[in-house]
Amino acid sequence: MHQPVPHPDPNPLDCNGHGSHVAGTAAGTGVLANGATYTGTYDATTVSSNSWTVGPGVAPKADIYSIRVFGCNGSTDVTATFGGVTGTAQFNVGPEPPSPIVRASRSRV
Repeated sequence: MHQPVPHPDPNPLDCNGHGSHVAGTAAGTGVLANGATYTGTYDATTVSSNSWTVGPGVAPKADIYSIRVFGCNGSTDVTATFGGVTGTAQFNVGPEPPSPIVRASRSRV
């Protein structure tokens, strides 16, 4: 259902699990065979020198920020989506310019 007005939502988690899955593939830290979260270093030998239940993501040191533009039941147009994307600038807290990668999950209901 198209809702042209944003509906604020304090919970940024995705509604159907797709965003969580993508975030884990991108930046998950990994889970060792004993069930512990991997907290060691990431280098050329990280994967081969550990026994994994879930291996680390492709960028395990990346920071992931979730921004839900229209909640779980809404849809929007390009203008509101652009506002969500430009809102990611607030997360640039480091001394270096960010290297942002914005991933948007959209669907048609």
